Amino acid sequence: MILIPLGGRGTKEQDAALTYSALCPSTAVMVNWRELKCPLPAIRMSWLHAAALRVNKRLGSEGGALLALTRIDLANNELRTLPAELFTLVSLRYLNAAQNKLERLPRSLFFRKRVKLDVYSAPALQDLYLQDNRLEELPPELFRLPALTTLDVSNNKLRALPPAVWTAPALRDLSAALNHLRALPAGDEVSQQQARLGAVPETVVCRR
Repeated sequence: MILIPLGGRGTKEQDAALTYSALCPSTAVMVNWRELKCPLPAIRMSWLHAAALRVNKRLGSEGGALLALTRIDLANNELRTLPAELFTLVSLRYLNAAQNKLERLPRSLFFRKRVKLDVYSAPALQDLYLQDNRLEELPPELFRLPALTTLDVSNNKLRALPPAVWTAPALRDLSAALNHLRALPAGDEVSQQQARLGAVPETVVCRR
């Protein structure tokens, strides 16, 4: 919320900060940092913020810049972790972090300025590619992403999938080949998860 003193008109700088172009991005941004000559060992949200500002130079806030990000490709680097904030980006539709060294995904909660936030809340994220990493487990909260339709976690070190896989609201294509899976979650675990989340996808495809 932006407050303007009632005693008089705001300055030109204040007026400029309230314009639509200063608050909302006018150009969607795709970040392509795939297979860089110097592979990335980590990724920082400040870098993504700077990338978005390059084509939306009038934006005055960090949050406004991040609204411009719709596609992020980080494949074939040396990432071991991903920032939790990636999974909260409001406009992000496509995220590719395949062929890295990821050993785990962010926890279900994180703190920003002492406020506890849900990690897996990106409302528009449809395509998520995490194949060819070192993941040993998937957080159940990942399957709460409301728009997630495609998930590739093939060629990792997964020994089990969470029961929430069956209750993902929009999931249509799941690739979990080349892992250490012995069986898919079934039985009472699935029923309990369905009852808790109250949603069942129409189809889920597991490719072998």
